[in-house]
Amino acid sequence: MQFLKPSQHSSFAGITFGIVMLTLFLPWRVAAEQFSALSGQPNTLTLRSFTVEAQPDQHIVVECGLGVSDARSVRALLRDGAVINLTCKLVIERLRTLLANETLVDITEVHQLRHDPLTREFIMLAPNAPARRDKKLDALLAATWEVMTFNAPLQTPLASGETYKVRLDVTLQHAEVPPWLEKALFFWSWDIAPAASFTQEFTY
Repeated sequence: MQFLKPSQHSSFAGITFGIVMLTLFLPWRVAAEQFSALSGQPNTLTLRSFTVEAQPDQHIVVECGLGVSDARSVRALLRDGAVINLTCKLVIERLRTLLANETLVDITEVHQLRHDPLTREFIMLAPNAPARRDKKLDALLAATWEVMTFNAPLQTPLASGETYKVRLDVTLQHAEVPPWLEKALFFWSWDIAPAASFTQEFTY
């Protein structure tokens, strides 16, 4: 059996080890795009936890907890008719010195959030999962975005002693033009929060 070990370039403050498992917590190195809100402080995406587990069937299971800094502004947008997409792109690469990095995992998932004015419920639509409803947005986010799981097949097996990089790119955007802007002509951004990229290296 192999242990996953963080590389010397790791920026994590806390690391928990187990057989073929690496659990990584904040702080992460975050690269965010420049963002300016039309009013108030801009919302931000936060990563609260992240776990990478190598499975014996050549799959990687990635579990992460995502949140937003201002859920109240998201709640207000949804109640006004906005439809919001959380897009997550997960990439795992084997780092190489002379050749280009080898991609082992490259998947993208879209999780859609909307509001039903008739039932006054918030609705979460996620890939390969039934729709979830809750009248409390905080409870819905806690049961979905804060406990996300990605199960991805490896294109090539992990090799002992090799260094790998995990990257999670996340965007929070309007899925469509909100009803209150359909006839507006002024500048408007699709972004609800700055796009964020979380990266970490580990040695298998």
